[in-house]
Amino acid sequence: MWLVFKKELLELSRDRKTLIFTILLPTLIIPLLMGGFAYFTKVVVQKRMAETLTYAVIGEANAPELIDLLAQGKNFKRVDGIGQEEINAAIRDERVRLVFEIPHNVQQQLAKGKKAVIRLHYNSASSVARIVTKRVQPLIDKYSEQMQKLLLSERGISKEDLEWLINPIEVDKHSIADKRERFGEQAGGLIAYFLIIFIFSGAMYPALDLGVGEKERDTLETLLLNPIPRWQIALAKYLVIFVSGFLAVLLAIVSVGVWGVLLGQAVFMGKAMEIMQTVGVIDLVMLIVMVMPIAAIFAAILLSISIYARNFKEAQNYSSPLIMVIIIPVMAALIPGMELDWATAMVPITNMALAIKELIKGTIDYTYVAAIFGSTLVLAMGALWFAVHWFNREDVLFRT
Repeated sequence: MWLVFKKELLELSRDRKTLIFTILLPTLIIPLLMGGFAYFTKVVVQKRMAETLTYAVIGEANAPELIDLLAQGKNFKRVDGIGQEEINAAIRDERVRLVFEIPHNVQQQLAKGKKAVIRLHYNSASSVARIVTKRVQPLIDKYSEQMQKLLLSERGISKEDLEWLINPIEVDKHSIADKRERFGEQAGGLIAYFLIIFIFSGAMYPALDLGVGEKERDTLETLLLNPIPRWQIALAKYLVIFVSGFLAVLLAIVSVGVWGVLLGQAVFMGKAMEIMQTVGVIDLVMLIVMVMPIAAIFAAILLSISIYARNFKEAQNYSSPLIMVIIIPVMAALIPGMELDWATAMVPITNMALAIKELIKGTIDYTYVAAIFGSTLVLAMGALWFAVHWFNREDVLFRT
């Protein structure tokens, strides 16, 4: 059996697809894509925040204080000559990014003790709409605060009295969660998602190559003629697929750590890496151990599909929908309020994703870990038994 294992592993290491999906993708491409995305997002946002923002004002005499604040705004440029009837056209043609429409009754409304409405025209479908409104909002808030102080002084009310009347009871919130727990709650489910996808992608192509790939190369019959029990041949192939899937996620974990240390500050992930550094060696070992049963299940299922398929295209058609079957339980771990308990601990894949999330938070209950690991291992053994059973059936192996 071990001779077959070595032979299959050696052949697999020479396959370009295996090298790409098992080694290159998780260790280089994915971390660089994620880091590059974070870096360029930051650069684009900074560029948009610093570029000149063009605006127009209709009814400037109705709120001179706001006009002064806009004139003092950093990288704000006023464009004159925009009339009421051409607001939409001016924004669509990008002559201006936004238009302030100040009604004539602003001061009268405030004097009556009513809210005044200033209309802000902009294109909400624009890619920079959120940045535009984000830049303008502090100026509007400052103008509103000025008007508030003026109205309060006219009525002889202090700002402290107003705050007391509006909100007589204040809640002093104090969270006992540390940075690691907050990070794990926010990002733990997403990390589990990527780890499980890495396992599947790392095991998929080796599984197809060791099953249906041998059929298409006409080497399966030669392998079966050797004086080795079929169950040992199937087990050897299974172990190679398991190693490929497990190696993919192991390299992904190591790669993210290495790239995070090297490029953490460059891609503006310094705080995240500082939090991740609180994860101890035992937790990392537990994280690696936790993904092993998942890798075992995927290896058995993919080997069964590869054995059953007539050709490589058919095997891909069977394997591709399986990704959706995997993604849905993993996505369940991202639902707010979804927690690891005895009910969710019995749901395959979801239980593992929730356990990984709790492990990253540092709040894992090892009683659940034992139950999840044991139940997932039972499923993996059942899937392996099925794969070996199918490998022993010639009507499946040589299906036409």
